[in-house]
Amino acid sequence: PGFQRVVWDLRGPGPRGGGGQGVKMPPGNYRVRLTVDGIVREHPLVVTGNPAAPYITQADYDAQYALSVAVRDTISAINAVLARVRALPDSLRAPLQPLEDLLVSRRTPGSTIAYSRLQSHYGALYSQLTGNGGYGTGSAEGRPGAGLYARALDLDAQWTDIRRRIEAALPASTP
Repeated sequence: PGFQRVVWDLRGPGPRGGGGQGVKMPPGNYRVRLTVDGIVREHPLVVTGNPAAPYITQADYDAQYALSVAVRDTISAINAVLARVRALPDSLRAPLQPLEDLLVSRRTPGSTIAYSRLQSHYGALYSQLTGNGGYGTGSAEGRPGAGLYARALDLDAQWTDIRRRIEAALPASTP
């Protein structure tokens, strides 16, 4: 009973295993479902584009969403592979350490410098795509710029190679 308030930040899920906030949902028609004590209520919800940026088209929002989801899913895949590697006993994990080091940023012993690795680079790209840095090309609203697409392709090529090498080195019985 009484007045209830529900707030949605217009974001979907973030990467599985951690790595950032959720992907900003594009304008469109959605359904809100509220379940209380087994009673389900559904209502339509229309999300509109930013009225302060009428030059951003639905296609621009959709392109931003598609690239954000692709990067989010790759971060999830990296997290899953790292979890598999880290679950191995030390004797089986040791040969995979050089490949894990290509994914994870670490400080060199005795140094304050941490060299960015693939996971960090994907995280930076994801932040650019989903962040709250304003409106327009390359921000969390609007069509991603050519540089973001090029960066994603470059990172994807690196990830494909590293993933292939890790998968080949994992013991056959690894889940």
